[in-house]
Amino acid sequence: MKKDLEGGMSLKAAAEKYGVSCCTAGRILKELVPPRPRGGEVYRKLTPAASKFMANRILDDVFVTSKQLASQLHEQGVDVHASSVNRHLSSSIMVEHGCPRFSVKRVVSREDARNSQETLSKRKDFVLSYQQLRRTGAPFVFVDESSFNCFENRIEGRSPVGSRCINRRRRVKLNNVTAITAVSDLLGVIHVTFVEGGVDHNVFRIFLTSVFDTLRLRIGGEAVVVVMDNAPIHRTEGVQELIDGANHRLLFNAPWSCELNPIEYVFGLWKRRVIIPANASRIVEVLPILDSSFASITRLQVARFVQFVERRLHQRAWDMESMDLDQTMAEAGAGEREEHNELAVVQFDNAEAAAGEGAVQEELAVSAGRNADHDLD
Repeated sequence: MKKDLEGGMSLKAAAEKYGVSCCTAGRILKELVPPRPRGGEVYRKLTPAASKFMANRILDDVFVTSKQLASQLHEQGVDVHASSVNRHLSSSIMVEHGCPRFSVKRVVSREDARNSQETLSKRKDFVLSYQQLRRTGAPFVFVDESSFNCFENRIEGRSPVGSRCINRRRRVKLNNVTAITAVSDLLGVIHVTFVEGGVDHNVFRIFLTSVFDTLRLRIGGEAVVVVMDNAPIHRTEGVQELIDGANHRLLFNAPWSCELNPIEYVFGLWKRRVIIPANASRIVEVLPILDSSFASITRLQVARFVQFVERRLHQRAWDMESMDLDQTMAEAGAGEREEHNELAVVQFDNAEAAAGEGAVQEELAVSAGRNADHDLD
C-alpha cells in the first residue's frame, strides 16, 4: 500500500484494493509524509539589516541613545520603541544577525594617538634603545610622578541592605598629593618626595638632586640610565644639564606608552596598600601613611615589575601590538600573585624538608644514646 500511495493512488482506491478503511489508508499516508511544523516564521520588525545599522551607529558613536536609534530607524520605515531597541541590542538575535551584543557600561576615554601606527613605531624604537643600553650593564632608574587624592581613595564600603553607605568625618578640604618617585630593580624604591598639588620643573630638579645624592651613597659614582616619560617638566634644559653633570644617561619613553615604564606598576601596588583612616582630615596625618606604604614595597617586587615589562611587554612593543594600561596592570598583578604563591610553596617545602631533617637527626641521636647504653651494659 505504501508504494501505491507514494505513486499517487487515492485513499479510496488504496482502501478498496487492500480491503481496509479509508481512515487506515489515511494513517498510513500520514506516516509517509512528514508533519508540517506548527506555526510559521516569526515576524520581526528588526531585521538583520536593522541590526547591522544599529551596530555600526554604536561603533561610530558610543554615546548614541536608544531613542536616537529608534528615531533613525523610524526614518527608514521601521517603527519601534526605544525599549524594544534596548532589548534587541542585548539579545541573542544580534548574534544570529552577525552582530555583537551590546550593553551599557562605564565609558573609558582613550586618545586616538595612543595606539596609532606612529606610536607603535616609536615604541619599537624605544625598546631597541632600551635593550642597547641594557647591554652596557649600567643600572636603570625609572622616574615618574603619580597623584593621590588623600581623602577619597575608598569609593566602596558596606552598609545595611536598602540604606546608603555614608562615611561621617570632619569637614575637610580635599587635597591632591603628588608622589615623585625613583625606583630601580637593583635598589628598589630609591627616593620618594611628596608634594601637595602639582609639580613644576624647580621641584623636579630638587628631587633629581636628592636622587643622585642617594645613588652616590649607595652605588658610588657609577653612571645610571634615567628613564622617564615625555612630560614638559622632564624636557627642560635644566633637567638635561643636571643629568649630564652627574654623568648619567637620559632615555625618554615613547609617547602614550606608560605601560612600558615599570614604575606605573609600582604606583599601582602602592595605592592598593594605602588605607586612610576615616577620621583623618589633615595632610600631616596622611603623609606618614603614604610614606609607610612606599616603605613596604621591597626591592624584589620592583625587580619583578621590571622583569614583567622587559620579558612580556617589550616583545609586544617590538611586534607593534596595541597596549592598554588597565590590561597590563591586571597581568602584572596576576603575575605577582602567582610568583608569591610559588614562593610560599617553596618555603613550605623547605620547611617540611627542614622538619624532616630535624626528625632524622633526632632519631639518630636517640639511636646513638641506645648504643651508648648498650655499650655500658
